[in-house]
Amino acid sequence: MQDISSQNTQMTEPVEIKVGVVGDDNAPWLFIKDELAKDNIKITLVEFFDFFSPNKALAQGLIDLNAFQHVAFLNQEIKDHGYMLAPICYTYLDPIGMYSKKIKSLNDLKKGDSIVIPSDPSNGGRSLLVLEAEGVIKTKVSKGQIPDVGDITENSLELNFVKINPADTVKTLDDYTAAFINGNYAFENGFIANRDAVCREKLSPDDLSTPFVKVLVARSEDQDRAVFKKVISAYHSKGSAQVLKQAEGGALIPAFTY
Repeated sequence: MQDISSQNTQMTEPVEIKVGVVGDDNAPWLFIKDELAKDNIKITLVEFFDFFSPNKALAQGLIDLNAFQHVAFLNQEIKDHGYMLAPICYTYLDPIGMYSKKIKSLNDLKKGDSIVIPSDPSNGGRSLLVLEAEGVIKTKVSKGQIPDVGDITENSLELNFVKINPADTVKTLDDYTAAFINGNYAFENGFIANRDAVCREKLSPDDLSTPFVKVLVARSEDQDRAVFKKVISAYHSKGSAQVLKQAEGGALIPAFTY
């Protein structure tokens, strides 16, 4: 992912770029759409309602880019499906949080409580890493790897972990002690991460080596298209960063300098 901030690629013919997004909270794409219209580039947002359809659509050529996933999820999708996809720039950090209708803090957890985690390996694993960072469990996985439930080595509260499709984790709060919910789904259902999460992942723009930084993704064969450089420039702008910082109740962290 190269720094293209100093490059100036002028578009003369009208170009449409279809961008796959998840849900209806699409910061900062409305800002970017207006900016790129000045260069005769039309951004069309294609909305999906789960984490798995956008990569399939991109691989099939139904859209040109997608913007919803972090590096770990993309890598797992490539491994599972053989997609020829590539990240073209970092976008933002969106720490995953644990939410509950039954407890207010991790100190309220009781022996045998059940915790919902996303069923995909990357988001389920990062949920376990959050609990490990908080001292609730320990895993045997070495630094840099993403654990699964079978990698838990210490679980003094004998917590039960229930894997649920990421889009459905928010629906489980009446039935289980707590659930890890991805930021977009939490916000769409009325949660403000900084206010409502029992605990949250600790991510910082000072360390973008995390596999949980979100990325803009293209097909590998198209990743160097000149028009995408314009898209990246608009995304990595001060105006875009300001929109991101205000989105989802202040939960998002721009993963670029501007």
